[in-house]
Amino acid sequence: MKLADILTLCRQEGIELQVKGGALRVTATRDRVSDKVKDLLRANKLLLIAMLGQDETSGYRDEEIVTDPSRLLSPLVTSFAQRRIWLESTLSDDKAIYNTRVAGTIRGELSLEALEAAFTTLVERHAILRTVYIADEGEPLQKVLPIADVYLVKEDHQDRKADEQTALLQSLLAREMLHSFNLSSDLPFRVHLLKFAADHHELVITIHHIATDGWSTDILLRELDTLYGAYLRSEPNPLPDLPIQYADYAAWQRAHLSGRSLEKLLDYWRERLDGVSTVHSLPMDFERPQRQGHSGGVHLQLLDEALTAGLTTLSSSLNISTFTVLQSVFAVLISRCSGNDDVLMGSANASRVEAAVQPLLGCFLNNLVLRTNIHCELSASQFLHEQQRRFITDFEHQHVPFELLVEQINPERSLAHHPLVQIMFTFESSQLSDSPEGKLGLQRRELDYDVSKFDLSLHAAPVCDGIEIAWGYSNE
Repeated sequence: MKLADILTLCRQEGIELQVKGGALRVTATRDRVSDKVKDLLRANKLLLIAMLGQDETSGYRDEEIVTDPSRLLSPLVTSFAQRRIWLESTLSDDKAIYNTRVAGTIRGELSLEALEAAFTTLVERHAILRTVYIADEGEPLQKVLPIADVYLVKEDHQDRKADEQTALLQSLLAREMLHSFNLSSDLPFRVHLLKFAADHHELVITIHHIATDGWSTDILLRELDTLYGAYLRSEPNPLPDLPIQYADYAAWQRAHLSGRSLEKLLDYWRERLDGVSTVHSLPMDFERPQRQGHSGGVHLQLLDEALTAGLTTLSSSLNISTFTVLQSVFAVLISRCSGNDDVLMGSANASRVEAAVQPLLGCFLNNLVLRTNIHCELSASQFLHEQQRRFITDFEHQHVPFELLVEQINPERSLAHHPLVQIMFTFESSQLSDSPEGKLGLQRRELDYDVSKFDLSLHAAPVCDGIEIAWGYSNE
């Protein structure tokens, strides 16, 4: 429902709406608020906060994100992504799906002093790593804590045999995957260092998803390496000052996504997703439980060099992206297996269009909803060009947060499955690297994940000998 219609109904029923501190305040001038209006306000809460709260959020209306150090001194509204993750973390019994682990091997001599100083600087530099979340009438507010040293958990296992050391590392990785962060009091950031020999250490970093994403992982490792190298040489911090903090971005997002611009974006997605089924019809190996579990697994597949070269040639000859080719083939496969020619899936989008946010740590990911209609009368090239055209338009409207889109499309809600999309597709255009300057010498470790937030996901990434496909799946 559009904002004007909601406000008209509220006026008719003698209800005043305001946004204070990022929360929706409802004042009834009559005896009571009807159940109809209560349900309406509950279903459109995010839209109302976004539209009515724009005047108090940040004090600017243009597209530039500006810094305001005072934001770090008092609780502030969260970004839409933070809000979604906070709500899901609060409601879910399974905390593992929100943990991000980064692990790697360090060979050679290691300076603990330089490493600890590097981590301390990272937490000073990125306020999101020292942010906690407090509840205010059911809505989260982010609160930045004062600068503090990072507690590096150090374990010395030099006296252990090689197989025992391996078992200890695997045990730690499993525990960290299941670690439950208390978002109201814990830093969303933990570091463990295992010493297996004078020239062999294993580093394990665990970060809650509310404070990171894949792009952030690359930033963290790159800056850690740079800082470690500088402190090892007794040099000062060489990194340039950050133009803004994540809290500035959150304030900008709340102000920018408001008014007529937001209504126009929502109109596009209402039309784009009109009439689509929001629960896939893929045959399941098991009866879907009443409450979704997150136990799952990953199956790896390699598209070899010859096949990858063929895909590249096809993309170039048709002047379309590799993303379009892979997603389209995946959609056709889903259509064939489900018997449905109208396929809906999500795609995690980095959502870092603004230059100021590109050096920041934080969760900027937004699930873009992709709708694919399989037209048998089209040739393969016609189908791919149609897909490319639609994707370009979708990406032009990517700023609508997934959580706000779910509220507006209003699919059938169920604890048994993820709302709106249960199938995901992602494509990484570049390969993750180890520490680029080699001062720390961290060699990234491939990690297994036995959790799955979605029924089925396909993650594609280029590797040295082709394209690696990771099929993620739920098994309960």
